Amino acid sequence: MLQVLLRASGVFFIVLASTLFSWAGQKNQGELRVFASVGLTESLTEIANAHEGAMGRKIRLNFAGSDQLARQISMGVPCDLFICADTKWMDDLQKKNLIRPDTRRDWIASNLVIIVNKSSPLVIQKAKDLLEPKTGRIAIGDPMNVSSGIHSREYLEKYQIWKALESRLLITSNARSTLAAVEADRVGIGFVYKTDALIAHDVRIAYEIPASDVPPVHFFAALTANSANSVAAQTFLNTLMQPKSLAVFKRYGFTILSQESDKKL
Repeated sequence: MLQVLLRASGVFFIVLASTLFSWAGQKNQGELRVFASVGLTESLTEIANAHEGAMGRKIRLNFAGSDQLARQISMGVPCDLFICADTKWMDDLQKKNLIRPDTRRDWIASNLVIIVNKSSPLVIQKAKDLLEPKTGRIAIGDPMNVSSGIHSREYLEKYQIWKALESRLLITSNARSTLAAVEADRVGIGFVYKTDALIAHDVRIAYEIPASDVPPVHFFAALTANSANSVAAQTFLNTLMQPKSLAVFKRYGFTILSQESDKKL
């Protein structure tokens, strides 16, 4: 039925979608809607649960790949606070005037690592070890859109082994999907962030990629331009920068950035 409607009238579908998004926004106006990178699932959930009562409203967390969340915001899905991995998708929304640049901050980071299943005997000491047939298939996030995948490709290209490995790659929708593939032993190796690896029970870090090869990814946050709860969103954003919240992030393996490196654009 939907396909028929789309073929019959693209305009009708756009109007219908806009109406539904508007209705949803009015219905949940009291909620604080936070769209966050899937890599923050555990830490941000813990912080939100601890502060929800004090804020006097429900904090509704939507976790997915940063690219997927940015597209939802671009489509008009109601969101008050956007938190993403790396700059690509935050920059994209800023160019579209969909975030408030004055609220933009980066305050935590994580570095790229190579993981294997906990039972795997594989030893990785350098990039070219990945060329060994025994390493099997290699899972990475989408190298065009997913932060971990983009940086994985940069690393492999730096050592001129991307083309040699391309046929062995399993492309995933985000770092957590890569993690799941390694946990399930569907692939021999995966590229994820260290903070993703640390929450898993069935993987181990085989190699930590030096910052000189791939700089740590920064996590960015900003209020959306059309937030219906901007005061609450700013309050929660400020809460994420406070010592108690930083201690939670640190416990989950994130690096806390210095005040000097925070970006207010």
